[in-house]
Amino acid sequence: MSPAVAAANAPVAETKLLECHGCGLQFFHPPHSGDEAFYREVMTNIAYEEQRFEFPAVAARLRPEDRVVDFGCGSGIFLRLIAGKVRRAAGLDWNIGTEAPPPGVEMSRASFADFARSERGRFDVACGFQIIEHLPSVNDLLEPMLDCLDRPATLYLSVPNRARFKTGRLEPLDCPPHHLSRWGEQQIQVLARRYGLELKELWREEPDISVARLLWARDFNALVSRGIPAMVAEPLGRVLCRMAVTRRSYQARAARKEFTQAGVFGHILLAELRAP
Repeated sequence: MSPAVAAANAPVAETKLLECHGCGLQFFHPPHSGDEAFYREVMTNIAYEEQRFEFPAVAARLRPEDRVVDFGCGSGIFLRLIAGKVRRAAGLDWNIGTEAPPPGVEMSRASFADFARSERGRFDVACGFQIIEHLPSVNDLLEPMLDCLDRPATLYLSVPNRARFKTGRLEPLDCPPHHLSRWGEQQIQVLARRYGLELKELWREEPDISVARLLWARDFNALVSRGIPAMVAEPLGRVLCRMAVTRRSYQARAARKEFTQAGVFGHILLAELRAP
């Protein structure tokens, strides 16, 4: 990252991770979020995820008559997925690129608040995928989303699951100026009550195959640590792990939700909320 952008997005020497005594939300203070220049540089170095857990899950729930808006739509991957399958597909983001949107997709660089003022009550579904954790206030997202909706309507929100499996290493992008808060299931429930929404469903992403293999390797190492020298156990474990946790076996276990049922979670929490 360029020195000028780094300096502009690190206005204080340190930030603290705090936790609300009421709802348990973890948040950083001071809550300084990245600016447009910061995200422009981040997106040039870190590819936007083409395949996200949320996209097919939500697309499958949409109806042909739905008017859908995606807050923080990035390059519009989700909108392209649903284009032509819904009545209207619109999105807004700072970094939508300069290329023309695909047929059937509307893209805007307007602020959330400005967009909501011009599009009040014109949508049936509002989406906010992995955006709320970037904002200093939940109102910055929830109020514009709700203003856009023709009630009764549906909201889809996703966040990085703070209960996800971690290796113990620091995740730099889970800190300011990228992420300003950390969310779990309880915080989604509190958010729903605070905004008068009904929490219809909550999805927990299964962990990646790399996590499944790491868990198997740990169990294997625990079993053999006393009886086989490390120089033999380590390469043997790698070979057996690939045999034991194939992509097919992993996919079958993930489809049965074996990992999340055992308390091993993937990256994302996805909530479907109903606005009466």
